[in-house]
Amino acid sequence: MSQEIKPTNVFRENLRELPAFLALLRSVEQALIADLEFEKPVLDLGCGDGYFGSIAFEVPPDVGMDLQTKSILGVTASPSYSACCNRLSSNLAQI
Repeated sequence: MSQEIKPTNVFRENLRELPAFLALLRSVEQALIADLEFEKPVLDLGCGDGYFGSIAFEVPPDVGMDLQTKSILGVTASPSYSACCNRLSSNLAQI
């Protein structure tokens, strides 16, 4: 089963939550990955607060990983991912 990209106007959705320059950046990122197919499970490296993953995909990625603890705390407060961690882990297979 592959991960589908949402067929929505990500720029408009981002403008509701983000400054215009960041909304534009996220729209460009979404356009770059729109034609790619992602096989499950999907690992989002550098997931930040999980916002982009939650609006760009039909189903958010399975695992989010970021080196900044502050970002991961934002992810754990929302239903963006099934699991997340804030460091490179030798136990990634257990997530």
